[in-house]
Formats: sequence, C-alpha cells, structure tokens
Amino acid sequence: MSKSLVQKLVKQQKLEGNLQPKPRGKPQFSHLTNADTELRELVESHPDATLIELCELFADKTGNWVGQSAMCRALQKLGLNRKKNEAEYPSRNRESPEFKIRLLGKGQTYRARKLSIFR
Repeated sequence: MSKSLVQKLVKQQKLEGNLQPKPRGKPQFSHLTNADTELRELVESHPDATLIELCELFADKTGNWVGQSAMCRALQKLGLNRKKNEAEYPSRNRESPEFKIRLLGKGQTYRARKLSIFR
C-alpha cells in the first residue's frame, strides 16, 4: 500500500465514516426519465412515427431534444412496440427498383456485387 492511499482512506474514514468504494463515473441524466406519460401520448397519437420523428415531436412538445438511442431505450423500458404499419411498405422485394431507391436515395447507384444485401 502506498502512503497516498493510506492518507486517502484515513481522510475518507474521518469525513464519511466508512471505507466503502465511491461510485464510479458521472450520473446519467436524460430528459426521458420522468416523461412516461408524454411518451405514451406521443406514441398513441403517432403510432407509425419513426424514432427520429418521435424525437422531433418530443422536442416540439417539451422543448428538450433527445437522441434516437435514448428514445429507443425509453420506449423499450415502457414496453411500447415499435413495429411499423405494413401498408406503408407494400413492396419488400429486394430486387425491386422501389426498394433500391428507398434504400439508397434517388440518383445514387450501387454495385450489386459489392453490397451483400442485394444477393
């Protein structure tokens, strides 16, 4: 044991009354921690909204922007299903031009040999 560790432990014992290890890292903060009712209302009013759209709607409603990953974790904790409406995506055929345009965007080309998703 080093001298500095012993000094740190003696100081901690005097100040805190114990030698328990201190919590590591910073506390995590999210605007979604107490927003269960707002999230449920947003999903009920916009059932086919994507994560990005939900983030924008949440920002419009509360004034606080949250990221996609935070929104996804909050929805999973609430047990809300994120499946999309099948009628919105009528063609799921990977060989169809509509699918490739939706995936790549208009005016972009691809090489079917290089991309494994088109095999």
